[in-house]
Amino acid sequence: MISHRLLTYETIIQLTDQINRDQHLLFYSYLTQRKEQAKFVGQYVDDKLTAVLAYFWGLPFPAFSFHCINREKLNFPTLIAFTKETIQLNRNTVCGTILCNRDLQLFQSHGLITGNPQRFLTMKHMDQSKLLNSNLAELVKENDFSDIVDLLQNGGMKFFTRSELEQYPFLGIKECGHFIAVVTKIVLCNQLIVIYYKMIESARIFNELSL
Repeated sequence: MISHRLLTYETIIQLTDQINRDQHLLFYSYLTQRKEQAKFVGQYVDDKLTAVLAYFWGLPFPAFSFHCINREKLNFPTLIAFTKETIQLNRNTVCGTILCNRDLQLFQSHGLITGNPQRFLTMKHMDQSKLLNSNLAELVKENDFSDIVDLLQNGGMKFFTRSELEQYPFLGIKECGHFIAVVTKIVLCNQLIVIYYKMIESARIFNELSL
């Protein structure tokens, strides 16, 4: 028997403890620093959680994160239909998400992806001792927030809010007085996220940006 319902606080906490943060970073961020502005729609098969579609309303567009627990029992169309009804999503609304290749194929097979998806890169330093010393990277200050928001918007990276700029440390590299690269560290995940960089001396940028 398939059923759908919003996850309870207790279930959200359980998922937070169980999930692999490195493999499911976006969904983990919904469970942690974004949970106050998120709803979690769960699909249950025979009373066992099969998948979760999380909805975040803190961005200019509806943003989602998908997490599948049991693909063999997943009924994806009913999960999508219930979520649309629950959050009252209009049929032609353009939404955003970040997906691994396997989930991307699932979404595409149900006609939920239009155009060519943009590739999103994450990077994690495994050996801190190999990082180079540098004075090129600088902390993004409050008076730079508007410029950073514009940089991310123009670069197609629209998945970060201004409040996250204020809450989490962002570092950037400037060239000719303008930022050409920005990174942030999702504090709860201890993960370095390269959120935007121009293809200019990319090896140097990756070496210089460290939190």
